[in-house]
Amino acid sequence: MSAKILDKIIKVTSILIIILIILLFVNYSNPSYYNDDCQQEIVSPDVKLEDQKIGPLNSNELSEFLEEIKAEKSTPPQNAYLAPNSKKIIPEKEGESIDIEETATRLLTATKGSQVKLSSQKQKPQITAEFINSNQKQWINIQTEDKNKKEKLKVSFLSTYTTPINNDQKERVNNIEIALDKLNGSIIKSGKEFSWNKQLGKPIPEKGYQKAPVYIGGELQPDYGGGICQVSSTLYNTLLISELKVTERHPHSFKVNYVPPNRDATIVYEFKDLKFVNNKELPILILGEIIDQNVVVFLLQIHKIK
Repeated sequence: MSAKILDKIIKVTSILIIILIILLFVNYSNPSYYNDDCQQEIVSPDVKLEDQKIGPLNSNELSEFLEEIKAEKSTPPQNAYLAPNSKKIIPEKEGESIDIEETATRLLTATKGSQVKLSSQKQKPQITAEFINSNQKQWINIQTEDKNKKEKLKVSFLSTYTTPINNDQKERVNNIEIALDKLNGSIIKSGKEFSWNKQLGKPIPEKGYQKAPVYIGGELQPDYGGGICQVSSTLYNTLLISELKVTERHPHSFKVNYVPPNRDATIVYEFKDLKFVNNKELPILILGEIIDQNVVVFLLQIHKIK
């Protein structure tokens, strides 16, 4: 190899080494430079969120971190409801949701060593004590039965009923939650009949149902869907209060501990159902949820849909 060629190789190698050193220096001295197919912002070192030191983080890491914070610190709003076996209204509670976008902006623009406060937004409940007590109409946002579509409805209060969850076995509560999710958002047009079995479907493990105590042949035995009769019984009492026309209802063969005698409604898929006809002039919206270890069902009349 000639001296000229060797000299050129040495010069090129030297230039490449210098470029590499410059790149390493820039990346080290400027934390906002992060190469992962694109440049990403990062949180400066020693930045604190409330009292927690979190920097440095790139934007992807920050997003994941704030999602965890939101799940941990956000509180859903709680609707007002009637206490079980009482006319006493338990007032609503506002919720609070962490604003990820605003919090991220604050963190990404914070200077080294500074402290940032979480950004949050108040969330108002749909059902308030005033709404239950009055005959006023109000707008609410709900997810309809397909769960993928949100609608804005102008509604007025019709009736509500509450039953206590005296048996809070986790499998039973799980089944109640699934049943309430199927009930919540149901809309029944004037003159139409509602079938609880049709709405609920067969309680099978593929739908998330677990085995919980049910009465079979007069004995308590574990079976899929144990607990859903508390939902049907709560709905039944709400129907009675609103004077809707019940077209099918079956009592249990034993006394239950969550409703007064003769106010229960058992269901067995394809055998025993709870049905009613909307005999009102307006469509009816059903809302159902667990509040403070109680099953609560609301019936609202729909005046307008946006």
